[in-house]
Amino acid sequence: DGCKKRSTFSAAKSYCENQGMRLCSVAELESDACCHKGCGWDSQISWTSDSCNTGNPNPPTNNPANNPTNKNPTSSAGTLVTIDGDRSANYQSTIGIMFEVEARENVGITSFSTFTGSSTKTWTEVWTRDGSYEGKTTGNSGWEKIYFGKSQQRGLFAPTEITLTSPVYIQKGSTASFYLVSPEKIKSLESNVKEGKAIAQNGSITLFAGAALDYDRWENGCTNDRQCVLSARSFEGTISYNAVSITSPPTSKPTT
Repeated sequence: DGCKKRSTFSAAKSYCENQGMRLCSVAELESDACCHKGCGWDSQISWTSDSCNTGNPNPPTNNPANNPTNKNPTSSAGTLVTIDGDRSANYQSTIGIMFEVEARENVGITSFSTFTGSSTKTWTEVWTRDGSYEGKTTGNSGWEKIYFGKSQQRGLFAPTEITLTSPVYIQKGSTASFYLVSPEKIKSLESNVKEGKAIAQNGSITLFAGAALDYDRWENGCTNDRQCVLSARSFEGTISYNAVSITSPPTSKPTT
């Protein structure tokens, strides 16, 4: 059909041009000139022909979750989009979702957006740790809380934006785990692939199918023999990042 989902910028641009049309500009989106044209995209993230101002006000700083030093942003920034546009019955509501991101180049993760089950103003948390979260769902030991803030939730109509205070750096070939939490329930997609398998990637990062947690933030808060860790779940939203140059710290033992 003519409603294209999960397209890269290049694919979306080519598709429009092949139809004798073009991508809308930011100004056209903001003026609502392109709204109410079908496919239900009015409240979804869409590609534009030009760029909006997405400069990161937070320069890279040392982050306890990452050891490399001398991290400098390059001119390359991007976003991995994992939104299918279909708010179907496959969406599940849980307190949080865990997932892993592998860097295909040196990156600093700067923000997320995701859907919740509420349209009220409430808090959201983001936790991270190096490597896999497997076997680390019992409690917060080894995890670092990198974001806590209240914001206006938008339910299924638009994603809630989460901008990190400081980027989370991941070296090329390394993996970091993230855990997004909200009392108003994070929406995730019941995945048709095995937990830990790649579900989306671009030239900079790969996203893997994760697991959802419910009834409490951590598994040790589960009561009444409930199943609190649910897999496999696909994170639905966006992951934004900057490509960075990372220099590893020198070893303590000099070479001769």
